[in-house]
Amino acid sequence: MLAGGCGDDTGLQCPEGQAESSPECVAQSLDELVEQYESGQISRDEFRTAVGERDAPIPEGPLTGSIAMSMVLPARATPYQLTGTWTVPKGAILVVEQGASLHLAEGAILDVKGRLYAVGSADSPIHFFADDTVFYEKVELQHGPNQLVWCEFDRGRLALVDSHPFTTTTLVESARFDSWDEIAIDQIASSGLTIQKSRFGYQTSEAQIAMSGEVIRSRNSGLAHIEDNDFSIRRGYRDIIDLQDCDTEIWPRVIGNRFDGGEDDAIDLDTCSAFVIGNHIKGFRPVDLNVMTAGVNGGGITGDRMSNPVIINNLVDGCYHGIGFKNGATPLIVNNTIINNNIGVTLYQSSSDLPMPAGTMINNILLNNRSWTTNEVQEIVLNGKWWPNYNQIDDVQGTLDARYNITGTLATPYTGEGNMVTDPMLDDSSGYPIPAANGSAIDSGLAELDGAWPMDEVYRYLETDFLGTARERSGTSFPTIDRGAFEVVP
Repeated sequence: MLAGGCGDDTGLQCPEGQAESSPECVAQSLDELVEQYESGQISRDEFRTAVGERDAPIPEGPLTGSIAMSMVLPARATPYQLTGTWTVPKGAILVVEQGASLHLAEGAILDVKGRLYAVGSADSPIHFFADDTVFYEKVELQHGPNQLVWCEFDRGRLALVDSHPFTTTTLVESARFDSWDEIAIDQIASSGLTIQKSRFGYQTSEAQIAMSGEVIRSRNSGLAHIEDNDFSIRRGYRDIIDLQDCDTEIWPRVIGNRFDGGEDDAIDLDTCSAFVIGNHIKGFRPVDLNVMTAGVNGGGITGDRMSNPVIINNLVDGCYHGIGFKNGATPLIVNNTIINNNIGVTLYQSSSDLPMPAGTMINNILLNNRSWTTNEVQEIVLNGKWWPNYNQIDDVQGTLDARYNITGTLATPYTGEGNMVTDPMLDDSSGYPIPAANGSAIDSGLAELDGAWPMDEVYRYLETDFLGTARERSGTSFPTIDRGAFEVVP
């Protein structure tokens, strides 16, 4: 049953002494509608319908100052004009109807100290935008829960900022972000942020891409669940996903995303342990290796300092270095396919006085990872001499426990149990480099894994491959596991 106005057949009652049409009564019924949606009593479609059926007043003039209590911003033919700072105070909910547009002036802020429910649809998205020559400042979520579904963000300096307490949540789903200035989504000392099924930068001009900053940045935060998104190309010293100083008890999750390329890193983890699972990463390389700018070195999955990530089922193709960790990081790298990079996997020190990283690498396929300049095979490199700003003194700058990997382009197997030099006969006719059914990768991986990582989750993520194909599991063992990111089923 949908919540309508106060005193209707849903059983909602007005505050004592208030008429059904009073702002207080309308606000109370809106709060209860949101709670019905949040608790799962009504579906998303029912919520949209209920919002659209409300006889909500349409604000006149620019949106500025503060709303007094919960309210609906109805859809209308012309955009609302937001100037200065418009505040949703603590305890209030702003619900934006599907199809509404908010034109934010230069430097304008939507400051949500309460809650925001902007639930659009594929046919009627909600649009937050500034004029083509300026940027609005930010849409900031300081409390929650919040939902932003089928929303479009154009020309924000910080397009969306999540700074709410660890105890609440924000969902960003099926959204579009374009032409931002510094950051598309900025997570600051927060947690409970989910970003899924969204697209970043695909309607941004080449000129603006060259000037836009990072896509998703997180600092001093807990959970960021980033899944099934598409990221267009980045230029210059700009990561796609940059997670730093994460809460040690709450690991971010970067799962099943597609990255189109850039000159810096696709996923960068600095003092951040995370699950990096089943992503397709391609084309992260500097445009000109004769101009080796600090930081711009084209990594697929990278990290620094005390990062202890779990990296499973990723396809990393055509980057300068596919997977690279430095300065005390301890990555677990399992069942990835790492091909056509200039360096496959590298562990190193940025300077000789910093701690060495220690990696564990099991059941991966590395093939055709060769130097940009010399064509020398570089499946695994345990120093940072490949980049002039890193340690140029020591030949060995990291340790690697490597087992049951295929390093197909090396002359001899890499040191470690079960490592092989064979051709896994990758077939890309399906669009993915899948090993031949009669090849060396099939049923030949290490079945038993253990270590100092969250192993229950490691086993769970190994249950399926890059494409979602099930792997055989028996307790903590995977008896017929293939090597690489793809499980070939007879």
